[in-house]
Amino acid sequence: MNFRLKLASIVVGSTMLSGVSYGALYGFGPAEMWTAEQISALSASVGTNITTFGTTFGNQMTIKFEQIISAVAVATKQEALSASVVADNSRQTAEQLINASRAQHRTRPRPRPTSTSTQRPAKVSTLAAP
Repeated sequence: MNFRLKLASIVVGSTMLSGVSYGALYGFGPAEMWTAEQISALSASVGTNITTFGTTFGNQMTIKFEQIISAVAVATKQEALSASVVADNSRQTAEQLINASRAQHRTRPRPRPTSTSTQRPAKVSTLAAP
């Protein structure tokens, strides 16, 4: 056992004096410092990316919203214009119908009054005789 104890102490001693000993120290070795630096750098990068995405996405949504509102406004104006055209055409058709009716009325021959037609008809009593 004495040999094993000596061998273990030599291994532990040589490990503590070599460059590998820094990795054995919990929380203070080069791997931990490198990892902490990488985490800090990547955290800052992720935060920047999230902020950039939020800003650009918000701007794109605003632009798309304005485009949609503009398209709806154009469609509404076109619909109102077509309704106005239909109403104007209906009015013009009605006016043309009235003008045609008046023209027909003017060109019809009028009946001439006769001598019998100018006399008043005799009164007829509707009361029954007793």
